[in-house]
Amino acid sequence: MTTSRATTLRVIFAGDRGRLLVGLLFAEFGTAVQTVAEAAVLPLASKELHGAAYYGPTVAAPTLTAIVFIVLGPALTARLGPARALLASTVVYVAGVLLAVLAPTMAFVLIGRLVQGAAIGLLAGFGLSAIGTLYEDALRPRVIGLFSLSWLLPSLLGPVLNAAVAGVAGWRGAMAWPALVVLAARIVIGRRAAMLPDPDAPARVPAGSAVLVLGGLILATIAPGLPAPLHLGVWAAGLVTAFAGGVLLLRRLLGGTGVGLLLIGVVAGLNIGFFGGEGLLSLGVIAVTGGGVLGASIAYTAGAASWSILGLRPSGERLRRYTGAIGSTAIAIAAALLATVTLSAASGAAALGVVVGAWAVAGLGMGLAYPVFAARPFDGVESGRVPTVSAAVAFAQTAGVAVAGLLGSGFYSVTAQTLPASAGVGIGYLLIAAATVATLSCAVILLLRPRPSASGVAPLPA
Repeated sequence: MTTSRATTLRVIFAGDRGRLLVGLLFAEFGTAVQTVAEAAVLPLASKELHGAAYYGPTVAAPTLTAIVFIVLGPALTARLGPARALLASTVVYVAGVLLAVLAPTMAFVLIGRLVQGAAIGLLAGFGLSAIGTLYEDALRPRVIGLFSLSWLLPSLLGPVLNAAVAGVAGWRGAMAWPALVVLAARIVIGRRAAMLPDPDAPARVPAGSAVLVLGGLILATIAPGLPAPLHLGVWAAGLVTAFAGGVLLLRRLLGGTGVGLLLIGVVAGLNIGFFGGEGLLSLGVIAVTGGGVLGASIAYTAGAASWSILGLRPSGERLRRYTGAIGSTAIAIAAALLATVTLSAASGAAALGVVVGAWAVAGLGMGLAYPVFAARPFDGVESGRVPTVSAAVAFAQTAGVAVAGLLGSGFYSVTAQTLPASAGVGIGYLLIAAATVATLSCAVILLLRPRPSASGVAPLPA
């Protein structure tokens, strides 16, 4: 018997767990709005506060601190309990927002965003823990798919809305107002946090591995500013270090290797493939195809919309086993098409059409694969272990996005003085395609070895 979409949504949003989910979705929406807002107005803050030297670190700051504090989150939640951990994270978050909004210099904006990243990291796994604990295996992919919709409206309407707010209340007002949405959502969440069981304390906190990941990311970030002979070597060494540290961290969190690690590896790879391509999208459209800001916006919207729409209705059981392979293949094909366009320095309406179509295909790949593979690590996991698995998934996503920005865009930066823009962007897309093919390999191995792991993760269905 096939369950209708309307019936499934009624089940998902029914009762206290549905109200908790509404709070989580609004919190995700507020975070998305704030991310878009801060990205839009940071140049204004930098100009007013004469902080050009701090601009790059300020952009990267939240992701870097989030990576470290994601690892500390399960231990904090185990010690304080879900409700008090939520309160502690919210206090830290408000402090970070106030530091940025009231900043007398750009250094305070940087510190504020570092603090915000710590708060985001401490609670990154909270929503995933709620989903993993309160929803059945069959419903979980659809619940996760709903979160992608929380990013669609901010991506489409956020720039226009934030420009209007900045025009009336300045960049400080544009940074401040989304925090009200987040706070209201966290109040709703806090009233139902007691629904979550107290988690088991992790056997060990792999903080050293997190620092290794952070050090690698910092190396790759600063590589373009070093003397020219060191650019590529330091950039590559940084990415390899971050990758090795990430694998080590996930193995320690999950208690070994197996299906669980492969599942989360697919999640990380999908994020690297999609967000790495997205990081080069505007540059490729504007600098190579001549599509301008409007063309870049259309391409970006095509990917975001196709991901969100398809993610609302994840594939059924017959396709679910193959979504990682199909989705990562779609992203790899999209990256290869974009590489072909940029390497050939194609321009005009036809080239822009290929870019927009390719990115829509990449979005379809994410919509098909991401909800399923972000949900699968929780299957068969005991409730006390859910926060640790949540931290592993959240880390894979966050670190994947950070690595994505440094892979394709990072290659362009370190070769900007030696290669034309079309070659730098094109080779960057080839690197993204290669990383996505590696994800495809993980997905195929997972299909060929569908057996439980030591971490308790169940195999994919036949």
